[in-house]
Amino acid sequence: MQQPRPDDAVLGGQQPPPFNGVVLGGIEGARKRARYSSIPGQIVALQDALNYGPAGLDLIIEALQSPHHQIRWAAYSLLVNQPDPKIQQALTENHPYKYIICLATLHGHTSAVRGVAISPPQGRRGDAVRLRSPIGETGRLGDGETWRRGDLETGRRQEGASESTIASASYDGTIKIWDLQTHRLLHTLQGHRDRVYSVAYRTTTDSDNAVLVSGSADNTIKIWHIPSGTCRQTLTGHTQNVCSVAVSPDGQTIASGSWDTSIRIWDIASGKCRQTLTGHFSWVYSIAFSPDGTQLASASADGAVRIWDLTSTRVRHILPSDGSILHGIAYNGPELPHGHTGQALLATCTNEGKINIWDASTGARVSTLIGHTKRLNSATFSPDRRTLISGSWDRTVKIWDPKRGITLRTLVGHTRKVNAVAISPDGQFIVSGSHDGTVKIWGILDC
Repeated sequence: MQQPRPDDAVLGGQQPPPFNGVVLGGIEGARKRARYSSIPGQIVALQDALNYGPAGLDLIIEALQSPHHQIRWAAYSLLVNQPDPKIQQALTENHPYKYIICLATLHGHTSAVRGVAISPPQGRRGDAVRLRSPIGETGRLGDGETWRRGDLETGRRQEGASESTIASASYDGTIKIWDLQTHRLLHTLQGHRDRVYSVAYRTTTDSDNAVLVSGSADNTIKIWHIPSGTCRQTLTGHTQNVCSVAVSPDGQTIASGSWDTSIRIWDIASGKCRQTLTGHFSWVYSIAFSPDGTQLASASADGAVRIWDLTSTRVRHILPSDGSILHGIAYNGPELPHGHTGQALLATCTNEGKINIWDASTGARVSTLIGHTKRLNSATFSPDRRTLISGSWDRTVKIWDPKRGITLRTLVGHTRKVNAVAISPDGQFIVSGSHDGTVKIWGILDC
C-alpha cells in the first residue's frame, strides 16, 4: 500500500488513511489540486508545491498567469523571496500589479486632497483579528465569525468583520474617513482652522482604539479617535504650517515636520513634545520613521535629506544634495522578520520628477528612477519591500520595480496633479489623492 508522506494530501482526511484511500501526494497531486480545486484549495496546493523542488516552483510560476487575482497574488507571495533569476524574471513579467485598475473614485472634498493613509484591518475589542495575508482566503474574528474574501470584494461584510479605512486630508480643512471595501463615507473630521496637509494612522487592529494623526496649516497636530470621529488632543508648538506627520511603528511616538524648519517628536499618550530636531535651513516637507523606529528621515526644501538617530538626536547621515527641492520620502516597508536580511532603502521625491533610491545604512545613492515629467510629492514602498508607488504633478501614479529601475505600470485617471499615495498593509490596494478633489482606489481584479 502506498503510504502518504508528511506533505501529502489524503482524500478523506482520516488518520490513518483508509485502506482504499487515494493519496493525492507528490507534485502530481499538487498539480491536480492546483487545476481542479476551489480557489482556497488551489492556494493550499501552491503552498504544498514549495516542498517539491524545481517542479513545484514551475507550478507556482504557471499560477502567475491564472485568471483569478487571488491565485496570482498567492503565487507572487510564494515566489517573491526566491533568488533564482528565472523566478525573478517571471515575477517581473507577470507582476500582479499588471492587472490593477481603478475600483472607485471618492467624491466629497471641496478642494484639493493633499494627504491619504490606509489603516490596518480592524475588529471589535476582543476579536481575534488576523491581518489579511496576501495568500489568506479567510480570517478568524472570534466567536465563530469569519469574513470571506468575496464578501469584501462585493462590499458585503458579516457582523463584526474586520475592516480597513482610508483617511483623506484636504485643503478644505477637513479629513474624511472612508470604508476601503464599500467606499462609504464614515466620518468627516472637522476642527483644523486651515488646510490639512498630512494624515497618518497609528498601527492597531483594535477598532475601539483606532487613532489618526493630522498636520495642518494652522500650525497644529491633532489626534483623532476614529470610532467616534472626535479630536482627543491638539498639539501645539510649531510656529508655521505642519506639512508632514508620521507615527512610529510601535504606535507610541508622533513626528511632525514644519515650515518652521524644525521636526518635533511627541509622546502620543501624553501629547508632550519630547524632542525638537533642528538643522534644516528651509521647510521640512516630509518625514518617515525607519522600519525599526530608531531613526527618522526628513526631506526639505533646502535639498537635503537628514537621517536622525532618535536615541541620541544626532544626524547619522546627510545625503548629498543635487540642488533639488525634496517633497516626499519613504522607507522600504516594515521591519523584516528575525533571521531575514534585506537592504534598507530610502526613496526621495524631487521637484524635477526624479526618485532617488538610497542605502539608508550607508547614505550611498543606489539608483535614480526616471519616468515622471513633473514634481513628485509622494512615494511609498509595498509591504514586501520590492515595489515602489509614486504620485506626481504629471497627474499619474507609477508602480516601479526599484531594483531593476523599471516602471511596472502607470495609472491614469486623475485630472489634476497627484499629491499623495498610500498602499494597504496587504499590498492589494493603492489609494491616491489629487488636486482634482478626489480619492481614487486602485485594486487587483480577475483578468
